[in-house]
Amino acid sequence: MELSKEILDSFILSGDIVSLSGGQNTSVRISNAVLKTVDDIHHSEWLLNILYNLNPKGYRVSKPIRVNTVLL
Repeated sequence: MELSKEILDSFILSGDIVSLSGGQNTSVRISNAVLKTVDDIHHSEWLLNILYNLNPKGYRVSKPIRVNTVLL
């Protein structure tokens, strides 16, 4: 997956881009974050909003990283 400097800057990420195997082979790791392309932006925003607002008790869920809109 090719990532532009603008995408990396919008998530405030830097470092080596490491492709992750498995699934659809569309995920990459950069530092401590994983980025994945999506097909349906509306569904993804709906799901990420739910995940972001979860307050898990007795289990863990990774919080989505919000884009730094100041840079966009």
